[in-house]
Amino acid sequence: MNPTDNLLLAALGEEERAHLLTLMHPVQLAIGDLLYEQDAPVTDVFFFTSGAASLLILMEDGHALEPGIIGREGMLGFPIGLGQDRSRWRSIMQVPGEALVMSRADLSRLLRQGGDLPALLADYAGLLISFIAQSAACAQFHSLEQRTARWLLLMQDRSRTDEFAITQEYLAFMLGANRPSETLVLNALSARGTLEINRGRIRVLDREALLRDTCECYARVQIEYAHGVPADELGDDAVATPPDR
Repeated sequence: MNPTDNLLLAALGEEERAHLLTLMHPVQLAIGDLLYEQDAPVTDVFFFTSGAASLLILMEDGHALEPGIIGREGMLGFPIGLGQDRSRWRSIMQVPGEALVMSRADLSRLLRQGGDLPALLADYAGLLISFIAQSAACAQFHSLEQRTARWLLLMQDRSRTDEFAITQEYLAFMLGANRPSETLVLNALSARGTLEINRGRIRVLDREALLRDTCECYARVQIEYAHGVPADELGDDAVATPPDR
């Protein structure tokens, strides 16, 4: 595992990064691993070097919505450092990978000591808030096909893989849709040659087609992240707003 595969750790100076690494240990993460439960105490934070995790907001009636995805561009642990120690969402691994893990207590102590880490994580928190706000707008105003294309692009960027082990039912669950509607969308994308769909797996065949099918929300998120991480590290082919549909 290369620590600098995580873009936050890569942005730190060598001395500060080396000190952080003495407080971290590597973990392998599988699809479906539960990292945080909604409203539960946070004991550890995760700096992903590969793979990607979903953030899910759960409702009392069993519905859920995914406001964010975190991969190697960031860390799972916000809002640690803002005086809070409970998770606002459930977090589940969607693409298997690796992470460097440290305790919440160690991270809180380091943030009080200064260095570049506090400002770096504050900037990242702002990016994540923008991501979540844009996801809320997307869920309200854009079609299921646009939102499906956006999800696939975001997951592809963060996980650096073209194939995802996910059922149509669970993808619909995360997008706040019903399975029949999601199946119609995926079948249409498959018929156009954009995706290959097998039992429990979706593979992106034509990224350019997904970029045409998605909404403005994908490009807006990319523009925000381009200010915080190198554009060529995170889907630099979409830093321009797509045309109106």
